[in-house]
Amino acid sequence: MGNVQTGYMGIANISTLLGSTIDVRCTDFNINAQQNATFYDHVIGLNDTISAGPDTKGEVPGTIQTQKKYWRPSPIVIQGGMSFLATYPVLSGSGVGSEMNFQTLFDYAKYGNYFDLDFKYFCGGGRLFTDCRVNNFSLSVMAADIVNITVDIMAKDMVDSDTVVTKTASQKLVTWDKVELSLSGDLGGISDTNNLQGFDFSINNNIQAIHTASPIAVTNKLLPSDLRIGMQEVTGTLYIYKKQGPDFLSPLTSDATMDLTIGTFTTPIYAIIEPRQIAGAVGPIILNVPFAGIDKAFGV
Repeated sequence: MGNVQTGYMGIANISTLLGSTIDVRCTDFNINAQQNATFYDHVIGLNDTISAGPDTKGEVPGTIQTQKKYWRPSPIVIQGGMSFLATYPVLSGSGVGSEMNFQTLFDYAKYGNYFDLDFKYFCGGGRLFTDCRVNNFSLSVMAADIVNITVDIMAKDMVDSDTVVTKTASQKLVTWDKVELSLSGDLGGISDTNNLQGFDFSINNNIQAIHTASPIAVTNKLLPSDLRIGMQEVTGTLYIYKKQGPDFLSPLTSDATMDLTIGTFTTPIYAIIEPRQIAGAVGPIILNVPFAGIDKAFGV
């Protein structure tokens, strides 16, 4: 009888700016090379007849013409998402760390730095993704729930990684009671943050994979030579119980400041509070109040 092997492990080992690494236990991971066979299609269908003279082509059922004859591999884009639950504290080899498990990826999304990511799909097998950048970072939490993180990542290259990783240290999930959000400035009518039922925000870096004729130091010419970050967009939503939030934006609308604290993680969010979205439904009134980040949305 064969031995039963460990299946999906869901451990992402991420390099930090300080040269160390941090491990993230994922609930979902789907970063892959996106590539397909690209064909140069002719106009001869499967049952078409080919005329040697000026006549137009006909069709004879049962006649088989050559199909999909000329092809080429498309450029490669390595991209996909990973999801995980926020944990605190992060337990490392020598003791308890003070950094939340999502802090590193948030910083990469905020500043646009490159990093490497080694992920284990199953016992003894995985992939190492090199020169990664965060395309999208999303954080969401609702009252009485757990903080959820979703990250979209793009990479320049990847190779198979067979190093076995075993993690046994316990981690504590971050729940709503560890989350604090204080608001100030022009809040558009929001008067009581005690009525806040939840919130989310998303960082979109609008990354574009750049392919060139001869990428430097790239052996596979189909891989991108650069991952170019576009204009960063920050959006989010406040979920508020009771009737609060602006109906319209006015010429006098100014910015608001949201100071977010999750355990040891803190950041300001500079934003404009946008008009509330009201839906008629049976049950409690939970308003969606969107906001849009402005300037350096998370500060310097």
